[in-house]
Amino acid sequence: MPIASLALAALCAVAAVDTPTTTPHNIVVIVIDDAGPELFGVYDRYYSTTTGQPSGYPAATPAIDSMLAAQGMTFTHAWSNPLCSPTRATLLTGRYGFRTGIGNLTHSRPTPLFAGLSHDHVLLPQALRAGSSGYRCLAVGKWHLAERTQLDANPLHPLGSPPGRWFDAWAGTYYQLVVPQELQPGVSAYQAWKKSYAGVLTSQSTPCAPGASPCSEVVTTPPIENYATADVAEDAIACLRDASAPLFLYVAFYGIHTPLHDVPAGLPGPTCPGYTPPATPCQNSANLPEQAAQARCMLEALDRQVARILCEIDFDTTTVILLADNGSGKLGTVAPYVPKHAKSSMFEGGLRVPLIVRSPAIPANLRGTYHSAPINTTDLFATACELAGAPVPPTAVDSVSIVPYLHGATVSQRAHVYAEEFFPHFTPDPSTGAAPPGYAAKHHRQALCDGRFKLIRTSRRAAGSSPTVKEKFFDLLAGAPPAAGSTTPRPDYFEEHDLLLAGSLSTDAAAALASLRATLDTDFPYLTR
Repeated sequence: MPIASLALAALCAVAAVDTPTTTPHNIVVIVIDDAGPELFGVYDRYYSTTTGQPSGYPAATPAIDSMLAAQGMTFTHAWSNPLCSPTRATLLTGRYGFRTGIGNLTHSRPTPLFAGLSHDHVLLPQALRAGSSGYRCLAVGKWHLAERTQLDANPLHPLGSPPGRWFDAWAGTYYQLVVPQELQPGVSAYQAWKKSYAGVLTSQSTPCAPGASPCSEVVTTPPIENYATADVAEDAIACLRDASAPLFLYVAFYGIHTPLHDVPAGLPGPTCPGYTPPATPCQNSANLPEQAAQARCMLEALDRQVARILCEIDFDTTTVILLADNGSGKLGTVAPYVPKHAKSSMFEGGLRVPLIVRSPAIPANLRGTYHSAPINTTDLFATACELAGAPVPPTAVDSVSIVPYLHGATVSQRAHVYAEEFFPHFTPDPSTGAAPPGYAAKHHRQALCDGRFKLIRTSRRAAGSSPTVKEKFFDLLAGAPPAAGSTTPRPDYFEEHDLLLAGSLSTDAAAALASLRATLDTDFPYLTR
């Protein structure tokens, strides 16, 4: 069945299901850019007290720690993809990259090698609207799911086709922040950037003339509210205050992506109880490399803006899900963490991300707890649907709801977590929903983990040649040599000990390797074939 037909069938199937009537439930998803768990206080404390993992020198994140984690549930084994666009596609479709066609970053230059997300896909807003309560679905901040040719043909890309099939309105940037060419060099893109609008975000204001959406404007600082991190919070707050129906709000911050910079003083702060600011302002003169310190100060400033958003939320009727799109950037990574194992890599530093949920679905006795179940960013699709009382459309085949964990379940809902990166992109075949006939990636990197053992497989194909496949295999829980004076293996926190280079494998490791290989071969296709 063609993808367009699959999408239509999915919506029809959703509409036909007799779903229970639920209290209107607002859902706010907050995405931070390029920030691994080690940069957050709530994770650093967990590592130091529970696992013994070394400190990542976290930023001060009191809002995320006290207003979200302390009142919700923190997940310690959540995986994204190693780059921005593929993760955003998984979150919004509930599908792995080999089904969306998005394996790397979408591009602001016109090139079919970086094809954007096809409008044939069913996105989360569609599924939520098909439940028992009609949803207003808004997005603010970074989109990064359209390729330039596609965007030129349809500048309303975030709204879907026809407009409103995806989001009702959006304001932000189509790609990462860039200083407009007409402005002088040397200014940070966080303080001078081009902002675009599609649809009417709130009833109070829109910069587009009537009927003239989309439109754009150059935003500069001052005023300080135009600083990009604060601007996203301003838009999110306006959406929350304007809401008159159940709301799905997708808040995609630009921080702490490069360009790393000194945060300007005087950013607006929260006005409600529950947020205690850091005792002293962030100082870039800390005992860290300059850019690593800047990344942490940017995250501290972002945390302050998250607090402003949280001040606007009624937590009796709203679930907030906070995560990052991939691990920390190399410039923000400091020893003992490994920069080459950070963002864009298939190591834990590139894949493992913070995931924190605050929800009325979490009983009081479970608030402030941690959960170690393996989770994929695709799972947020089914989670949001279950919270909203909307059935999961059959297109979201890779999404597994984490709501059972919020209710106290301890048994893992997944046997594995999976991540990938490939190039070039493709638009799924209209007949099969898979890669079109004849497609073969130049490379395809895959990772699969069962909670303890992890297999990384890299397949590369030179022109006119058969693919070359290489593998790495790690025991994350007990793969490092014992400490001096001990016989107990240590966790391989930074994947420094490839078991395939160590000679013979233990019985457990050999069985896990065989199982992971078989699962990759069966369930996750080589795109280089």
